[in-house]
Amino acid sequence: MTDSAFSIDPIQGFTEDLVGYYVTSTASINVEDEPTYPNTSVEEPLREMARYLAESDNPQIVVSIHGYGTKRSDAKERFRIIHKYATSICQPKSSVFLGYCWPSENPMKDEPDREPSNQKAISFQDKLGYALKSLPTLLTGIFSSALVLSIITTLLILVQPRAFSALTVLLSIGIFAIFATLVLLKLGDAIPLLPRLPLWVLLLGLLIGAVAIFSPVNPQSLLVVLLILFIASLAIVLALIALRLATYLRDNYRATNYGVLDLVELLRQLDQAVFETKLFDLIETKNLTEDLLNEIGETKEAWQAADRAKRMALWKKASQKAEIEQEIINQIPKIKLNFIGHSMGCMVVTNTIRILSDVFDPNSIQKNPSSEIGRVFSLGRLILVAPDIPTESIMPRRGNFLRSSLRRCEEAYVFSNEGDLALRLASTAANYFSFPARTRFSGYRLGNLTAKRFENKDDRRVRKLEEQDYGIVNLKDGELTKPYLELEIRVSNQEHRSLTELRPPNTVEKDKSNLVEDLPVADLFTYFDCTDYTDFTLQEGSQSEGIVSYALRKPVLNYWDYFRLINAYFFKRGSENINVHGGYFYGKFSHQAICELAFLGFTGFLNNLKPGVSLNEQLSELSTQARKKHIQVVLSRRVENLLNSGK
Repeated sequence: MTDSAFSIDPIQGFTEDLVGYYVTSTASINVEDEPTYPNTSVEEPLREMARYLAESDNPQIVVSIHGYGTKRSDAKERFRIIHKYATSICQPKSSVFLGYCWPSENPMKDEPDREPSNQKAISFQDKLGYALKSLPTLLTGIFSSALVLSIITTLLILVQPRAFSALTVLLSIGIFAIFATLVLLKLGDAIPLLPRLPLWVLLLGLLIGAVAIFSPVNPQSLLVVLLILFIASLAIVLALIALRLATYLRDNYRATNYGVLDLVELLRQLDQAVFETKLFDLIETKNLTEDLLNEIGETKEAWQAADRAKRMALWKKASQKAEIEQEIINQIPKIKLNFIGHSMGCMVVTNTIRILSDVFDPNSIQKNPSSEIGRVFSLGRLILVAPDIPTESIMPRRGNFLRSSLRRCEEAYVFSNEGDLALRLASTAANYFSFPARTRFSGYRLGNLTAKRFENKDDRRVRKLEEQDYGIVNLKDGELTKPYLELEIRVSNQEHRSLTELRPPNTVEKDKSNLVEDLPVADLFTYFDCTDYTDFTLQEGSQSEGIVSYALRKPVLNYWDYFRLINAYFFKRGSENINVHGGYFYGKFSHQAICELAFLGFTGFLNNLKPGVSLNEQLSELSTQARKKHIQVVLSRRVENLLNSGK
């Protein structure tokens, strides 16, 4: 075994035309568990990738990152499908695809870290046991005592205790209180609470029983009040347990502290591997002079026989080191770094880019940074699918933490859908505790952002959308309107806000040009609103009512529509299931768009839609295709540069 932050394994169907690997973080689900280190060194596949990229004329890396609660087997299957499609569209020997698995935790069941493995899968029952055992001592005491006392109080309300002898009732209460509390403390691994807590529960239980038996007035009202207090205390602890079992906040911690840092380490090592490959190639072409060999204290034969680590150690002694290394950096064709992030994987992507960005770069200080990262990389395309990051990240406010990173990307895309329950319910509810917002709309996620369907917040129209409402919605007669003016967040027909209502235009109208540094962050993205998206699926090829929703073509979904989606998402299987959060990867057109935008870029995507024609005709074809699929597209302001160059 090797002590590494990640393991690297080839993707099934690996070919030399398009290299593909699964990269898996070795971090464990729980901090007490030992990391599962790879059996073989990661240096060899890193060198293979480095050699492949160094020999390519137009090298690029595409990294796909899964989201919250994803089983490792499901993530790898999705990566395999992306790799298979990419093989059919990419130029041979130009691209490396990496499917990155960070240690996310599925709420129902966790698979062993690696196969084959002697580890057993972690079931929901195991997770429930861990949740009880990890409760803080105070909460364990509240949970155990409140549960036992609420049961005792309920029985005293339902059963007439005065119909039995007082000794029988009190003895039954005492036995149950002691036994039930001991069982709960055992399950919660809270032995330090013995014997004090069982004694307190016993005394309180006997006191409640005595009141129910000997009170001169009817004790029902008092018992009901006590029951409400016990249930309220119990509900608080149960809510915390449910929040833990949902694994969202735990995944957020792992994504931030393991997923991001391990991905940064992967890119750092890959940067070093490519640089070393180019370094040794250059040294060999210079036909090592005697002076250089004497400087490093080795003969030519010893240098050629040395392994890579020893060569690097020897190279540090050379006086020409800085000069030659700078020559290499200037000569290396920059490797384009592209990302496909899904759900919480988008947070991993954006935080990774923020870490990789050089804040001391003079261009960065002047708010006009280049796309170059490290010695060999440049940031290319960013595709965010159902992004689980705050909508605030694209707003022109102090709270915007993405602008500095997005300025470095050449292209950026968002795939969203109004019916995404994972974001609208689970993510929004979980982030309610942590995200510093004082209004409801500021707490929604970027994956909830959709194309505008209402004029303003007072618009209450209820209508069915027509065919002309779909396609590219911000391109009229060759003129592109600002994306910021075409986006909104919808909750109901009574509650919706456009971005201009959340942040008035006069606060963002500072852009005097089409320069990236002058544009609002929202205008840097191209948006695909897939709320009403209908298509054939990759798996079955049968027409579906909708890929990520029921595709009702309403201006806004109502509560009954959400109830139906909850049923279809969580409880139905097969063709009746609607994957509201990840269906983008399984509809034919959306899958094509995601893959081609990542591997080929916007112009390559348009060329595949309609080759050999003008840009305006290609955009018209994109609009037609999107209209047929009932997708609303909001184009980025960056497209203006393409339109202007075509005039």
